Amino acid sequence: MLVYLQIVRWQIHNMKKRIKYLIIIFCLFALCNITYHALRYNSLKKDCSTHIERAIQVGEKYRDEQSEEIRNEYIMELKKLVVAYSKLRDFEKGNKKYNIKLLADYLSSSYDILEVDQDRVYQLSDLRHGLQFLKSDFYDESGRASDSFLTFIKANS
Repeated sequence: MLVYLQIVRWQIHNMKKRIKYLIIIFCLFALCNITYHALRYNSLKKDCSTHIERAIQVGEKYRDEQSEEIRNEYIMELKKLVVAYSKLRDFEKGNKKYNIKLLADYLSSSYDILEVDQDRVYQLSDLRHGLQFLKSDFYDESGRASDSFLTFIKANS
């Protein structure tokens, strides 16, 4: 009987160790997962910021010299920005997610307009101003960037 009790105690002791190790492993996994998502989110935000900067630079070049090559480069930068915002949208909730969807839709419409015909694009400055607003207000919580993009879209509809 004593041997049996000793065996039971030993098994309980081993089970406690295993549970402790499982809890430690689970906590490490959770920590790694949280860290991965935080790094990924920050990387996506940095990508968006980089694409906004690049689109602003190319937009300024296009304002100064309206060539086919620069227009195509501007369209590509806007497309890259839409893709970056679409990836970022998966991480956001509430108003930020809605704002990002609107911005992506307006930017998509904007590069569609630019693709159609170089001579029929009106109020291009509104598109550049919208990008400038995005630079200062990343999620466009003020709505100024969306208003600028919408003005550009309406002028070309």
